[in-house]
Amino acid sequence: MKTFGGGNAGDVYAIRWGAVLIIALTTALFPVFSRRLGMGELNGIIGACIWILAKPMMVPWYEYYGAILLAVTCYVYRGYLEQPAQKAGRPAWILGCLMGFLMLTIPTVAPILAAGLAWEIWRRKIAFFRESLLPLVLLPALIVTPWTVRNYLVFHTFVPVRDGFGLELSQSNNDCAQFSAVLIWSSVCPENRHPNVDLNEARRVLELGEPKYFELRRQEALHWIGDHPARFLKLTAMRFFFFWMPSESGTIHVGHGRHLERVVIYLMTLLSGAGLLTLYQKDARSAAICMSCLTLYPLVYYIVAFDARYRDPIMWVTFLLGALPITTYMMRWFWHALYTTNAVRLREHRHDNA
Repeated sequence: MKTFGGGNAGDVYAIRWGAVLIIALTTALFPVFSRRLGMGELNGIIGACIWILAKPMMVPWYEYYGAILLAVTCYVYRGYLEQPAQKAGRPAWILGCLMGFLMLTIPTVAPILAAGLAWEIWRRKIAFFRESLLPLVLLPALIVTPWTVRNYLVFHTFVPVRDGFGLELSQSNNDCAQFSAVLIWSSVCPENRHPNVDLNEARRVLELGEPKYFELRRQEALHWIGDHPARFLKLTAMRFFFFWMPSESGTIHVGHGRHLERVVIYLMTLLSGAGLLTLYQKDARSAAICMSCLTLYPLVYYIVAFDARYRDPIMWVTFLLGALPITTYMMRWFWHALYTTNAVRLREHRHDNA
């Protein structure tokens, strides 16, 4: 953006082309990720082909950069789990670097990283604090610290990474709230006040500063949730459902021009459950890693307005797991066909010899 500016040129070249390259690289690496996570290269090839067929809508946003970082982190972590304690030093340092940069890119992965650390502490007990505390805890903290210091110098308060959660929570939970961000932005309601479009709110941000403003909006949201628990639970249930079956309108349908994309995502989402069970039978550790991505990452997105792009960092997990039942069925069919063909040839050979 420094090179091309912030207008159309900057948007196209600095952001969109960057996203294109990251998506292409991620898709090309599907077989690599699939092999390391116990699903085999063929499964990654099939998952990538299905991804290319579906052509998920590309939104030039940071989630795509977070997606490949998360995939590489899972790749390294799976290899780290196989290393004996005396050889785990280098993978641990690489893993610690990835964890730090991942926190800077998408802070919502924090529950996944916390679960991984908790697993390591449970698995290695005292040895973890003796051998892995520095690379897996202190190194990520060291990588995040410069940005935290920058935040303190700018905002004069402690902000670990970046935090607009209070505003998002308030926008998503009020008297006019809808389950979807698209519906919120398209509605006319005094509760839908956002500094980007409301001049008075923008003045409040300038007057109070971002941290204090976000904290006030968070308190507003929490008070509303406490006063309207039934409405909040209904919104949460809808956001949970449509996070996995994306729809901006609140009904399961495929939008104009996106029929194949949505149908494929729905199908892969349903198949990923069977794929996870299949993977658990083959490789319990890899299944646990995939499970943590699918269960822990989305938690915060169940209580804020739905946006399809929020799922992008873990969509690769869905496609790999969703392809696994297809791959398994194909391999079973192939071996059955090969066995049947060989059996027929053997019978014919015996008949000829007789």
